[in-house]
Amino acid sequence: MTGSIEFLPLITYVCVSTFSPGPNNISSASMGITYGYIRTIRYLAGITCGVFFLMLVCAGFSSTLLNLLPSLESTMRWVGSAYIIWLAFSILSADFNPGDINKEQAAFSKGLFLQLLNPKAIIFGLTIYSTFLAPLNGNVSMLVVSALIFP
Repeated sequence: MTGSIEFLPLITYVCVSTFSPGPNNISSASMGITYGYIRTIRYLAGITCGVFFLMLVCAGFSSTLLNLLPSLESTMRWVGSAYIIWLAFSILSADFNPGDINKEQAAFSKGLFLQLLNPKAIIFGLTIYSTFLAPLNGNVSMLVVSALIFP
């Protein structure tokens, strides 16, 4: 797996994925509306740490998988792309009711553990590392630095 990183497609994908609604965006907005920014900071910190951890796991998984089965790269790209398109259509048809917001203030741990069940973040991480950052495969320090950048 050699090559250079194509930054324009990477940045485009990151921007679209980051700003499209998902569990993190929706729950953070709900918390901010319900409790205000200051009281939501712990939750946001938990989300950030959870995404960092998830990106490390995705980097390791993608790197290992691509080393063992390099032919899976194109399949992983198609599956990740199909999921993001499905997610976009699901979000367009979703119904949000502000009255359904849980009144219990979320803590750091809830933000952190949200990532373990966040399919959007998991697919994001797998797509980033198997597609856009595949040239970093095997470079542990760069994979860790990239995981620090994406939360």
